[in-house]
Amino acid sequence: MNRPVCLSYASAGGNVLFTYDQGSNAIGHLSRIQDQEGTVSFTYDNKGRVATETRMIGTTSHTIGYSWDAATGDLAGMTYPSGLSLTYLRDAIGQIASINMDGTPLVSSVSHLPFGPFKSASLGSVNLTRNYDQRYNATRITAGGFDYAYTRDAGGHVTSIANIQSPTATSQSTDYSYNSANNQLTGTTGASPKTYTYDANGNMVSDGINTFVYDGLNRMIQVENQVSTVATYGYDSSNRRIRKTIGTTTIHYLYDLNSRLIAETLVDGTVLREYIYLDGEPIALREYQTNPGTYYFINDHLGTPRQLVTGTGTVVWQAAYLPFGKAQIQTEAVKNNLRLPGQYFDVETGLHYNWNRYYDPGTGRYITADPIGLDGRMNLYAYVQNNPTNCNGTIKIQIKLRNQGNTFYC
Repeated sequence: MNRPVCLSYASAGGNVLFTYDQGSNAIGHLSRIQDQEGTVSFTYDNKGRVATETRMIGTTSHTIGYSWDAATGDLAGMTYPSGLSLTYLRDAIGQIASINMDGTPLVSSVSHLPFGPFKSASLGSVNLTRNYDQRYNATRITAGGFDYAYTRDAGGHVTSIANIQSPTATSQSTDYSYNSANNQLTGTTGASPKTYTYDANGNMVSDGINTFVYDGLNRMIQVENQVSTVATYGYDSSNRRIRKTIGTTTIHYLYDLNSRLIAETLVDGTVLREYIYLDGEPIALREYQTNPGTYYFINDHLGTPRQLVTGTGTVVWQAAYLPFGKAQIQTEAVKNNLRLPGQYFDVETGLHYNWNRYYDPGTGRYITADPIGLDGRMNLYAYVQNNPTNCNGTIKIQIKLRNQGNTFYC
């Protein structure tokens, strides 16, 4: 049947084993994956759709549940690791019209452009509105005290952004030098120079402060400074980072079927926070630790979070960004590590984890070469072809296999 049963990576932590056809309704389906971090098991409903996904990391088990509309096959509900229950209500053509959390409206009155992105939604008592031109390019986004207006040229490219009621980032100037392979060698901001070194695979191994260690698949597995180990990381068979250890604290990261981050937990299973999405964008955060509660993401035209607000519009997190995504945090009563689309901020390094590699928002470059090679164009380190105002960097590698929602690619 030409199904893989084992992937062997002698230099990357051992084998990945695949098991099929085990369990109820599982004939013809993947039942279990065993990798270096643990196992993931699937159960299926009577139509062959995933009913549960259970991730075992070490000795801790995390289960995500799915339910599907019997008539249309659309996703009807999810159960998160904490037990949080989501129900998706849809319009006549299958677009999400509202999301209920534990039986209570979370997001309501969602309306869409014809066969396009959503244009309005009620987030508690906050009304989110997005205006678009005829090409479905955002021209204005408003939500409570958030008000961004975009001016575009004839080709639809953003030429100016007016932050009508939101603060802007403080500018900075940095000079860089490169070698013939487009590897960055130096960077100087003010009087603070940094020197970068790379290995034979094109992976950055030092930024002058930290040393980065990689496995045989070019995945960063450890960060060291001159004194000690800063952090270690673990990945699943899909290259998703599912473990981070800093000192004595280990955090597990859990993903949905579209590889969107939905939960962070401790080793004992304690849930730290959970993320809820609308049309592929983060729309709500359920925080269980610092100032526990439910908060809403207010995103810009790219899907980058600019604010977190309560259901009454109080801002609990806010950031302004430099052009390539370096955040300047202005309010932080609640923690938020989501940055440019698909990116997660690592406080220990200042880098953004971006599924198959890490991105440096200070330089606007990835620190390792594009794993799809020249299919991603000539510069293997560039972020969205150096056009971050108009494009986002949503993952390209598995686009044929995974539905990433309403996303535009560059």
